[in-house]
Amino acid sequence: MKRTRKYGLVASLCFGAAAANASTDYGPANWVANCGQYYSSGNGHKFVVIHDMEGYYASTISYFQNCGTQASVHYCVNGKKDSSSDAAAGEITQMVREANYAWHVICWNQYCWGTEHEGFASNPAWYTDAMYNATGLLQRHLCDVGGIAKDRNHVVGHNAWQSSAWRSYASSAFGINITCNTHTDPGPYWDWSKLMGIINNTSVTTVGPDCVAWADGRIDVMVRGGGNAIFHKYYIRGQGWLPDGGFEEIGGDSASGPGLCSWGPNRLDTFVRGGGDNLYHKYFNGTDWLPDGGWENLGGTINSGPDACSWGVGRIDVVARGGANNIYHKYYNGTDWLPAGGWSNIGGTSTEEPAICTWGSGRLDVFCRGTDNGLYHNYFSSGAWQRSGNWENLGGTLTSGPDACTWGSGRIDVVVRGGSNHIYHKYYSGGNWLPSGGFEDLGGNSTSDPSICTWGSGRLDVFCRGTDKTLQHKYYDNGSWSAWESLGGTLY
Repeated sequence: MKRTRKYGLVASLCFGAAAANASTDYGPANWVANCGQYYSSGNGHKFVVIHDMEGYYASTISYFQNCGTQASVHYCVNGKKDSSSDAAAGEITQMVREANYAWHVICWNQYCWGTEHEGFASNPAWYTDAMYNATGLLQRHLCDVGGIAKDRNHVVGHNAWQSSAWRSYASSAFGINITCNTHTDPGPYWDWSKLMGIINNTSVTTVGPDCVAWADGRIDVMVRGGGNAIFHKYYIRGQGWLPDGGFEEIGGDSASGPGLCSWGPNRLDTFVRGGGDNLYHKYFNGTDWLPDGGWENLGGTINSGPDACSWGVGRIDVVARGGANNIYHKYYNGTDWLPAGGWSNIGGTSTEEPAICTWGSGRLDVFCRGTDNGLYHNYFSSGAWQRSGNWENLGGTLTSGPDACTWGSGRIDVVVRGGSNHIYHKYYSGGNWLPSGGFEDLGGNSTSDPSICTWGSGRLDVFCRGTDKTLQHKYYDNGSWSAWESLGGTLY
């Protein structure tokens, strides 16, 4: 869609009143009816069309409810949570039933489904990971319902008419007039590789858990759940997983999965990407979660979830992906967050959120998934980042961001999601990365990036989100890996 009009308070009120109804076509979506502007019959849904709104989520929904608009679309997807009253990033609203044919691409209307995405073609900041994840799963659903091939001939932009190859294909395969459209959305910043990876289940489709172990026999896990809130579950040897049968909600409205660390017994610090793409922080002091009733805004402009670690009491290090998809670093020294008012750029070019771990004071190791889907590594030692201009390539073919932990000096364990949605493991020991030239396949069937933590030498615990949305767990102890187990919950 190409519109420059902007809509304000009336749109928000209209949307807020209708959002409680659920779609009967696609479970994760809200249902807000269009004003009857669609065709009830057509030539079969043969492809799907991606639009950007050139406007805002709530106001676009209101626009399509206006009976004088003479336009409609099947689904709308939110890009960013701009204020406390805005919908969550990645929220979906359906406005025309899938059996019908919306009015969004002129003479193509009776051959396709259409989805509008909040944002502007000139500004890639609107195209968030939450939006890609949400619409990727939606387009996968539509392709499955319609028996549509999950390729770029069948998942197209409103600007597909600009491609001579697609014009030739569509004219022959669909029998449509390929010259009736002139729009150029979703524009040059739309990441087709990321979208198609999610549609084809080769990229991360949802945010994963994070975990930390601050004592022998103790594990804490954080996940994002319903309402984009953060939830907590923990293990105590001899007592099992608590709270019994569920999770503790600690609130928030997260646009990412959590990052979690601990500097000692009964201390937890968790971080998320929140409104305005800022970094938000909440901590547990052994008695309460603070700040009471909210989260601390640490600023920044990040475009991935954060990860965090601690090498001693009062010290926290956080990394996240930022501008130009570089990795950025921020730390707490017991008194202040530094660098003052900002972040330090440690280089790299990442397609997912990074991971950070430490094996002792003054040492940090950071990992990310590169543009070639390999695992990349940078480390801080002797007071400086050693590979900021040339990260170490550790190979592999990743379909998620990594996670990492250490159980002692000179030891690092890394997990990633790879082929067949299995979790894969690689470790550093004795000055070498092992297994030599590859990764160990830990199995599983993950729909998220994994998390790994350790409570001591020879013990590893790995978590991910399963195909049923539950928290999945596997552990290494006494030289062998356990089977995967489900710890319940509903992760988003």
